[in-house]
Amino acid sequence: MDTNRLAQFLMNGEGNVVNFWDCLRESVIVQGIVTSALTITVCILAIKGMDIPTWFVGAYGSVLGFWFGAKVQHATENARRNRG
Repeated sequence: MDTNRLAQFLMNGEGNVVNFWDCLRESVIVQGIVTSALTITVCILAIKGMDIPTWFVGAYGSVLGFWFGAKVQHATENARRNRG
């Protein structure tokens, strides 16, 4: 990867360097950890052949919906920012 592409990767749309604390402030890291933990839990329960509680399926669906909705919103904001 050349330095220009690396610089673009490390910069957000406003020209500021994206770092761990920016991501934590926007709760991207927390969302990722929660979503990954729930996904791992569902996989473990399924592999062990255990029943997955209905409330857990609902909570998992809500977290996944929020996660993907946030990703779509972020992509939409970046597209608008880059367009004009």
